[in-house]
Amino acid sequence: MKKRIIAIATALTVFAAGMGVTSFAADEPNQSTTVSYTAVQTFTWSVPATLTAGGAAGTVEASNVIIASDKKLEITTADEVTLTNSDDSVSAAVTFDGLTVNAGTTAGGSESVSVSAPTGFKYAGTYTGTLQFTASVVNQ
Repeated sequence: MKKRIIAIATALTVFAAGMGVTSFAADEPNQSTTVSYTAVQTFTWSVPATLTAGGAAGTVEASNVIIASDKKLEITTADEVTLTNSDDSVSAAVTFDGLTVNAGTTAGGSESVSVSAPTGFKYAGTYTGTLQFTASVVNQ
């Protein structure tokens, strides 16, 4: 008996779920609904894979910038980079004015970056270092 009651209750539930809901609005021939969409903040940026101190400049780029209307994208780096080899280290000046992309500029932008040849090194050889860039979305 219990199984039969459960089966009937299940059948009624399935039947009720399949029925459409009818709206009676004789005085309102048109109805509306609110549609919303949240655009996610996103951007693409790139820095040169390598730079040679005293050599040609590279390019820092930003594109596909979608940010809030009261924000801007800023890409920055340090003013100098430390270059080392196994026996010595020297500093080299970095020339980069930073890259700022204001909201609404989805095309982005680009800015050149270069590293001056270091001076004051003691030994011949290859000196290497890492130049860290930072991208952040900040208030305008």
